[in-house]
Amino acid sequence: MRRILLVLVVAAVIVAGGYWVWQQQQATAAEQKPNIRTATIDRGSLTLLVNANGNIAPERSVRLSFDAPGIVAEIDAKEGQMVSAGQILARQDDTAQRLAVEQAKANLNVAELSLRRLQAPPDPRDLAVAEAQVKTAEASYNALFSTITPAQIRAAEAQYNQAVAAYETATQRRKDTGGQYPTDSVPFQLALAQEGQASFNAEIARLQVQLLRRGPDGRTVAAAKAQIEASKARLDQLKAPVPQVQIDQATISIDQAKFALEQAERQLEKVVLTAPFSGVVSTIAIRQGALSVTGVPAIVLVDVSRFHVDVRVDEIDIGLLREGQPVALTVDALGGAALSGRVDRIALVADQSGTVTTYQVRMALDPTEAKIKAGMTVSAAITVQEVIDVVRVPNQFVRLDKRTNQAYVNLVNSTGTLTEIPIQLGLRTEEYSEVVVGLREGDTVGINLDAGGFSLFN
Repeated sequence: MRRILLVLVVAAVIVAGGYWVWQQQQATAAEQKPNIRTATIDRGSLTLLVNANGNIAPERSVRLSFDAPGIVAEIDAKEGQMVSAGQILARQDDTAQRLAVEQAKANLNVAELSLRRLQAPPDPRDLAVAEAQVKTAEASYNALFSTITPAQIRAAEAQYNQAVAAYETATQRRKDTGGQYPTDSVPFQLALAQEGQASFNAEIARLQVQLLRRGPDGRTVAAAKAQIEASKARLDQLKAPVPQVQIDQATISIDQAKFALEQAERQLEKVVLTAPFSGVVSTIAIRQGALSVTGVPAIVLVDVSRFHVDVRVDEIDIGLLREGQPVALTVDALGGAALSGRVDRIALVADQSGTVTTYQVRMALDPTEAKIKAGMTVSAAITVQEVIDVVRVPNQFVRLDKRTNQAYVNLVNSTGTLTEIPIQLGLRTEEYSEVVVGLREGDTVGINLDAGGFSLFN
């Protein structure tokens, strides 16, 4: 019995010792097992965004000012008023400008009248007078060589007296006509021509009497010939066409007068401020009756029919942007109201104010019912790239070798251990990266938290 009892005691001691050893091994194994965080590879969509902040701005805004100083005569708009394109907003006193326009019109009329006179055919009455003067001069010359008799002398004296009487009558008629008509009128000019003809006839008659009494001499004959030549030259001048140089000079005068009129009309237009587009008058900085200052905005007009958003994007991200990319916008002032739009314009020149280099990006807004106003702050998220239904891995499970740009992940084995494998990445976002090669949907990756972990973006 004692031998059996001894065997049982020894067996109990062995079992207890073995159990203690097993417990110690389990505790040691538990202490040595790594603290692993895992994730299952799945499929999904990835969207790469560029975020920026900016402000809502009206589609157009213009500062209108007068080109020259002047007294403000009228203000036909009020601040906050909606006006139409072409509507008059303000006007300066235009007395001087209107006078300049009228003077320019008068100068143009004179220039055109001068050209018409040059281009008009000669007046038949002037031709008749000139032809009569030629005949009279020729008759006077021929009379120098005809036989002189007392009867001829008496006849010449009688003709002279008649010519003097006719001259006096023509002179009186010219004076009477001058009292009734202006000096540039046709009746006055005709009376003046008749007076000249009568004077000429009287002088010819006097010379004939003198020649008959004295007989012809060399100087008288020469004078008679000169008179014939002068009369013919006057007649030829009336029949000859006007020299082209005079026509050209008259045409140039008309062109100059038209240009002066255009300039005067343009100056008249500049005393009026009109709305270049439909919009709201946001500011009026002039007063009626006061002097307007050149170059200082008098009225500010804003087009509120459409709005856009201007943001500034860091030079690191500007290369990702393209015109037409969709944009999601949030307006804080409207309780986080969501708007949509697209990239409309990207500045070509950077703004290097301070130490940060940025580019201005304009975004066109889609139609919205939100009560947006100019100046409201907006947060913009620009979608620069998007992939759908791709294998993706959380970024915290990816290690990137900065020297080779090779990405790695730890694949979780069936035994719970980790094996590092290389993978090829596609699109990278803030949370996930697209896996092109190296992992499949359903794979499990992990990181040893005791080793500090790693991340693509750390």
